[in-house]
Amino acid sequence: MCWSAEASFTLATMGFATVAVSAVQGEKKELFLPLLWFSLMELLQGFTYWWIDLCDSPPNQVLTLLGYLHIAFQPFFANMISMYFLPNTVQQRIAPWVYGMCFVGALAMIIDIYPFAWADHSTMHMLDSTKLCSVSGDWHIAWHVPVFDTTWAKFGFFKEPYFMLVFLLPLLYGSWKFTIYHILTGVVLSAMLTRDSHETAAVWCLLSIGLLAVVAKTPVRKILFIKRWYGLRYPRWLAGKDAFEPERLSNGVAGN
Repeated sequence: MCWSAEASFTLATMGFATVAVSAVQGEKKELFLPLLWFSLMELLQGFTYWWIDLCDSPPNQVLTLLGYLHIAFQPFFANMISMYFLPNTVQQRIAPWVYGMCFVGALAMIIDIYPFAWADHSTMHMLDSTKLCSVSGDWHIAWHVPVFDTTWAKFGFFKEPYFMLVFLLPLLYGSWKFTIYHILTGVVLSAMLTRDSHETAAVWCLLSIGLLAVVAKTPVRKILFIKRWYGLRYPRWLAGKDAFEPERLSNGVAGN
């Protein structure tokens, strides 16, 4: 393992610093709150290193559980920044529905870790294990969490709410540029960096600080805006008359 508590604390501090700078500069909260959330995860991982591999240790188990709960609420922040790149009126009109779905998804994920007597282990879940523990992965933390098939539907949204919410939902409302960027720099890269599926989630969270910081503080942000829904105009009842903010138009942003 080449990562460490010190490395996690350093990366978390860098994330917090970027958040502070963005807030002071008056950036929209949709841009820096996701970075704050993932920086908190890296801080949590830093503390986890103090009890790594001690599966009978209460701090290890509590920190592992907190890590899972953090993941359950990540779709709120993934959609927050995905919607940031949509026309402003579209954001405002779909946000209550999107966040409502994220709440239902978080509830489903939390229910999935309760050991009902009638529920079997979810063998397809990337974190599923017979124990609650954070252990050493190839180079970072590997989370082991008992996850069960306790949700009411055996397919679709309730079966795998995280991926449905983080990737499919943004694609449905048109934020395809950021979603592709997220898949390539988050999912694909984390899968390439470790052979352990239990470690993939922790690596993905680590990489999220970098990918979000790049979006927040570099010109990459400008190319991720969306003006049309896959080449089609958003309907007037959804987009209204002012599809784009003046500041975005002044930056020369042209969306597809």
